Amino acid sequence: MIYVSSRVSAFDPKFVVDAMLGDLARWLWMLGVDAKYVPDLCDEDIVEMAVRESRVVVTRDRGLWCRCIELKLPVIYQEGGELDELLAFICETFHIELEVDPRRARCSRCGAPLVFVPREELVDRVATGSLRRFTEFWVCRYCGAVYWCGSHHRNIREFLKRIRLRAKTIKCHVVYV
Repeated sequence: MIYVSSRVSAFDPKFVVDAMLGDLARWLWMLGVDAKYVPDLCDEDIVEMAVRESRVVVTRDRGLWCRCIELKLPVIYQEGGELDELLAFICETFHIELEVDPRRARCSRCGAPLVFVPREELVDRVATGSLRRFTEFWVCRYCGAVYWCGSHHRNIREFLKRIRLRAKTIKCHVVYV
């Protein structure tokens, strides 16, 4: 079940995701969403970041949920359930397009923006076969990870197709604060 505080607004969403939801953070990054994920942050640091940066807290931690409600912060709490359900709910609620577009995607390792890099500049970093088969490559501005739309992209599209279908059926409870 998903619980949402009435303070959540669907405009220009920015999130801070708790340690239990690293997979969610990675999917949000691939969709181009500004989501902070620092697995070793304590609850108070998450709350502080949410206040300082105007972020929606996303958590599976009941104590953190209660603290956010007490402070009247925007928060989404998932009690049980699956990643699919939470990702579908967030994308439907915040009008996040369920398509991976490398021009707006973020690094799935660290969440930083990606930049287009000509393949000629990646000769030392990408296998020759991939350089021959693909023409567009992106590099993370922060950690340097290299991305392209390889065979794994089909699996990503299939997963997002399932999320799109599920998004229309998600139910949640709104907690008014």
